[in-house]
Amino acid sequence: MRARILRTTSFRLTALYTVVFGMSVAVILGILYWATEGYTERQFDNTLTTAITALTEDYPHDPPEEIASDIDQSLKQDPLGPGYYLFQDRDGGCLAGNLPAMTPVSGLLDLTFPGGGRDGAELRLRGIGRILADSSFILVAADRAPIDELRELWLRGLGWGLLATAVLGVGGGLSVSAGVLRRVDAINRICLKIMEGDLSQRLPGRGTDDEFDRLTGVVNAMLDRIEALLEGLRQVSTDIAHDLRTPLGRLRQQLEGALLRSGTAGDYERSVERAIVEADRLLSIFNSLLRIAQVEAGSRRQGFACVDLSALVGTVADVFQASAEEQGRAIRCRIEPDVAATGDADLLSQLVANLIENALRQTPLGTGIDIGLSRRRDGRVELLVVDRGPGIPAEERERVFWRFYRLEQSRHMPGNGLGLSLVAATAQLHRGEVSLSDNRPGLRVSVLLP
Repeated sequence: MRARILRTTSFRLTALYTVVFGMSVAVILGILYWATEGYTERQFDNTLTTAITALTEDYPHDPPEEIASDIDQSLKQDPLGPGYYLFQDRDGGCLAGNLPAMTPVSGLLDLTFPGGGRDGAELRLRGIGRILADSSFILVAADRAPIDELRELWLRGLGWGLLATAVLGVGGGLSVSAGVLRRVDAINRICLKIMEGDLSQRLPGRGTDDEFDRLTGVVNAMLDRIEALLEGLRQVSTDIAHDLRTPLGRLRQQLEGALLRSGTAGDYERSVERAIVEADRLLSIFNSLLRIAQVEAGSRRQGFACVDLSALVGTVADVFQASAEEQGRAIRCRIEPDVAATGDADLLSQLVANLIENALRQTPLGTGIDIGLSRRRDGRVELLVVDRGPGIPAEERERVFWRFYRLEQSRHMPGNGLGLSLVAATAQLHRGEVSLSDNRPGLRVSVLLP
């Protein structure tokens, strides 16, 4: 488990961010140290300059004995002063101070005296020297311990800061990676079950609306779609085997009858004509299935264009108007003008035709259907086809969109149960919705298109 965590992308990213953050901390602390040390050294140098100036400002008017006296007095009475002095004559003889004689050097200098500190430790001083007019030499120095302690404090703080950054970064990386790995493992387990055939499984979400939840929602929606397609495929396979068995059986009977019972050319001709009718019916079913498959594949979306729905719906309604009147039915239209949508004109015409044909088939004599087309406030277009037939029970309204599914009262009527399947596929291709509701009496079909 630990090795898997170390190989995760989240841990590697966390480790990378930890290194970058540690480098940032080191740079910031380095800048702070550089500024603080510089300020401290400047304060040291100002103190030393002030002290040596006070000793030599009246030289050579003040005799050397007076300078020596001032140094001795500073050593005795000024514990906060520089603390280390040297005053030597031109010959190198020590006149005053607590430092050994040395070669005169003018300006700032750093001094080291092995064993000169506390408990025999090394004594490190920072001082300023000045060669006087008579070649005598004076040096004022102070212990560098505050500067060294500052450097040591900074190094210690840098070390602890980098250690804390590394610990927190690695610990956080392990924690985050473990959480991510648990979620990935859960997804992997569900995916394995799905691959084994259990399409009812769905990826778990936490309700936090993070990137994993959003990905889970998309994948679950995809799985819903795949399950629906496979269920439709299973249903289509079963329905094809069931619904095509009858026309294929009749076709065989017609051909067998022509072979066994037809004695004249007219008998053969009639048998062949009946067989052709059955074959045409089979071809119509397969053509409808192929059309639905093409629509569901989405390839027709590439040819979408602006469609005048008002003219399209009116034209399709006019086509059915004459036959409806002959059957004692009526078609009443309430079509809002200049309603347009983007889509495939042929498929939309087929959608409207299927809905009108289905409504006319279910409408009793002496009644009619209402067709409406209007714009909605949400920017969508609504097509309504309302009849006054027997309607569809609420528990059957989802199933009527299945291929070959037919209600019990419709089985004696002509048709193959694919009309509403094509309507649903066309609406989905146009990113629309189809809903069925009760018209009391009859059925109300609403198609919403963007």
